[in-house]
Amino acid sequence: MYTDKNPMLYTGILQIINRGTAEILENSDEGIFVRDTVSGVCMLACSSYDLACRWLTAHEDTGYSVLAVYSADVADFSRRKYGF
Repeated sequence: MYTDKNPMLYTGILQIINRGTAEILENSDEGIFVRDTVSGVCMLACSSYDLACRWLTAHEDTGYSVLAVYSADVADFSRRKYGF
């Protein structure tokens, strides 16, 4: 799983997966995108900016009230597109 590359950095993602409340929206060797079914928080970690943006756009209907991303460029995209 993508989180194996840096488990300390992706602790938040791993916690919701381990407790069984993660809805895995996307998962590949390049990244992972999950939504916590309890809090509604979405978390996206991805090595590819383009892929991350495609995933965010594809799942817009999820409703991003809280979004955690793990790269500055994806954070900038999220601020521009969703007003975060």
